[in-house]
Amino acid sequence: MKINNFIKIINEYGLSWCFYRGIYIVKLKLLRKNKNFWKLFEKKIYIKNINIFDIDTKRLENFFNKIDMKYKNEIIEKADKAIEGKIYAFSKNLLDYGNPIKWNYNPITKKEVNNNIMWFKISDFNDEVGDIKLIWEPSRFCHLYLFSRAYIITKDIKYYKAFSEQIKQWKEHNKYPYGVNYKCGQESAIRMINILMNYSFFKNYNLTNEEDKKNVQEIIEGSYRKLLSNFFYAEKCIKNNHTISELIGLIIGSWCDDNDKRIKKYYKKLKKQLENQFKPDGGYIQYSFNYQRLVFQQIEILFKIEDKINIKIENKLKELIYKSVMQLYQLQSCDGILPNYGSNDGALIIPVTCAHYRDFSPTIRSIICIYN
Repeated sequence: MKINNFIKIINEYGLSWCFYRGIYIVKLKLLRKNKNFWKLFEKKIYIKNINIFDIDTKRLENFFNKIDMKYKNEIIEKADKAIEGKIYAFSKNLLDYGNPIKWNYNPITKKEVNNNIMWFKISDFNDEVGDIKLIWEPSRFCHLYLFSRAYIITKDIKYYKAFSEQIKQWKEHNKYPYGVNYKCGQESAIRMINILMNYSFFKNYNLTNEEDKKNVQEIIEGSYRKLLSNFFYAEKCIKNNHTISELIGLIIGSWCDDNDKRIKKYYKKLKKQLENQFKPDGGYIQYSFNYQRLVFQQIEILFKIEDKINIKIENKLKELIYKSVMQLYQLQSCDGILPNYGSNDGALIIPVTCAHYRDFSPTIRSIICIYN
């Protein structure tokens, strides 16, 4: 690297960032040279409990009894497509990942990444394979909410079977630390939330079995291991919505591992990140309404589990988040649409309504209701 370019990077990101980024580069080089080096970063864990989410299915049924048949049919149609491996990537692009789903596949380039390669040996950028985020989309498991909602509407057992079978397939084709789906900590955290939420849903209907439980435990263990082994990079170098997602994943994983010490540790780090990432006027550090909403959805999860993790969110932090969500409330149009301000990859990580992904009103109302 030329000295002028190096100086520009220091001026742009600061010495601290450059220092930690340099450490991470060294770590990756060592990981790629020594096949056993990754074990030095592994923590001893044992996933004991996966029932962190309490789902009120009766309340959900009462709600779905009131919605228009048009929206019910839309949910059923999308759920049936998801059973066939046709997933809405980035909330709007229907892509065919195959049936059964090919979890390491880019449906645009028709190329797959070898799932027998350790994650740190897989390049972020590959012209032949294409955008890695297209591969990650089905492994976020956002489409599981379609199965749960379609089951509420129809009581058709095929939606539970689709959930069960896809979880099993994913586990079999994604063994930690191998494959592209373990490259990103945020993806692991989102996967944990969505699988655990929908597992609890089907468990409430007494549909899940011991195999489902073991499959979920194994996926949570691998995803949690990924977060524990590589959070250093998200904390020291990224410092945006990725860091928030990973911390939520670490808190959930620590609860599943019955580790109160780690829960407190990662909540303390989360509090610091939220205080640093949200500005006093409610603005968000990434200058993106879509990523601001993504963080709000993670905060909803934190509120949802606060009784389980035995940590109450401080009023000062609540006020900061409330001020930020009210900023979006003031800026939305009557149909919930906000200006397409900042980066927008269509991310809607917990899609539990029929609203268009550009409609922010469900998330805004949800956060406001928490405070009221």
